[in-house]
Amino acid sequence: AFAIGLAFFLERLSRKAADDRYSYGYRRFSAAAALVTGFILVAGSVYILSEAIPRFFDPQTPHAQGMIAMAFLGVAVNGFAAWKVSRGVSLNEKMIVWHLLEDVLGWVAVLIGAVIIQVTGWAQVDALLACLLACWILYNVVRNLKEVIGVFLQMVPPGIDLPEIERKVRALVGVKDIHHVHVWSIDGEKHVLTAHIVAGTETATESLKAQIKGILKQAGIVEATLEFEPPDAHCEDPHHH
Repeated sequence: AFAIGLAFFLERLSRKAADDRYSYGYRRFSAAAALVTGFILVAGSVYILSEAIPRFFDPQTPHAQGMIAMAFLGVAVNGFAAWKVSRGVSLNEKMIVWHLLEDVLGWVAVLIGAVIIQVTGWAQVDALLACLLACWILYNVVRNLKEVIGVFLQMVPPGIDLPEIERKVRALVGVKDIHHVHVWSIDGEKHVLTAHIVAGTETATESLKAQIKGILKQAGIVEATLEFEPPDAHCEDPHHH
């Protein structure tokens, strides 16, 4: 509950506009919340595994009828909450969905396990379902965490083809070269680029800028800072990485 509450609070905070202190805005608070929630989910899944594995060798037979009643309530409450936030697109909202989904599927596993225990008496099924659920959640959360960590390490965002962008810019009439290209994401949604453009002439700068920003917009980059240089400019490090 604390993790979900913190995630929602930081998600609301991330919508604040830029100010003198946070010139890019507060959007990275959303990614920070996703990072915290992701690590909590990993820790929770590891804990479930540590509790479930020993029960294979020392099974305990729970009260199946009580488990069924609690499972229906848990699925209903957490399922409704997961449905309410399932349309979210930010990394944080996706991680919240996984958190709620873990709870929903946990209760589904309890329900299935309780029915099997009541019918067959096979007590180990509870531990088996818990391990399967924990491994599935771990796999998906770690995959999402890699994207979140990539935001903080300022990796080129997934789906951004940097060589292709450079190729298209170099193909424009009036562009001699492009270098010092850097692309990163503020929060996994808003992508930013900076680059040095070597122009063939100094007269068509505004026209070139508009064309380049059109290319960047098609690539999913919403904000760009372009520095134009004369043809005879000397650059010691022309690489983009």
